Amino acid sequence: MLAKAQGLGVLKFGLGASSSGEHPRLSANVLKPMEPKEDTNPPGSAERQEHGPVKTPASEIRALCSAPAAANSTVSPVPHLNQEDKTFLLRLARETIRHAAGAGPQPRVDEAVLSPPLVARHGCFVTLFDREQLRGCIGHIFATEPLWRTVIDSAHGAAMRDPRFPAVTAAEVDRLAIEISILSEPKLIEADTPESRLAHIQPGRHGVVLRLASRCWTFLPQVWEHFPSVEEFMARLCAKAGVDPQTWRDPRVDLLTYEVETFEEEAPAPGNRDTGEPT
Repeated sequence: MLAKAQGLGVLKFGLGASSSGEHPRLSANVLKPMEPKEDTNPPGSAERQEHGPVKTPASEIRALCSAPAAANSTVSPVPHLNQEDKTFLLRLARETIRHAAGAGPQPRVDEAVLSPPLVARHGCFVTLFDREQLRGCIGHIFATEPLWRTVIDSAHGAAMRDPRFPAVTAAEVDRLAIEISILSEPKLIEADTPESRLAHIQPGRHGVVLRLASRCWTFLPQVWEHFPSVEEFMARLCAKAGVDPQTWRDPRVDLLTYEVETFEEEAPAPGNRDTGEPT
């Protein structure tokens, strides 16, 4: 296998499966879907947009709960990544997308030469932009694989599996800008009242997970710029889940918070194309 500076490895794995059925602790009226309206789906809803790409905040996407979050689990902080680690992950994401679009060879990774943060388990999201417009965003809220593997799956998902967009084509790859958000382990909010729940959420710092049964919906911390009020932020997260905007107040619904480290890559400049070839 080539070292990380030369090329990157392809892996096959997916998001954890989501089981159907009602949460055993939730009453039917709590989970009553909202009546369909033109503005029912908030910006960035994961519902398929048949009319094609839309202008939406890049970090809003429904994600499946690929692992449970224990109430008393030890919370892993956001990993410290140096610039070399970040550059590696961004190239890994780009070469994964290039290969998925049929525009480059399979990247390869030698895990033995990677730094400890890259093989530690962390959730992440990969977001794609085309001319500053959202082109895809998929990720894992919970860590189930080493970080570098999770970046591969999230990059492939953002390019090929985001239900809001058609698959990325070979012609698009070179003009995409890539953003990666690395998540700390989500921490369950344990509070007795809606007001005390809100007190645990710090605007601009925390991403929030709304968990119903085995499904999760999340807003990354970047979304706070669109919804500065905590109450509005939570209401729109509930709307994305298709439930009443006040569902977050029910103590039987799980709320979790996490932090992120976000870094990005600008689209390659014309005439300076990254071919994905080993150097």
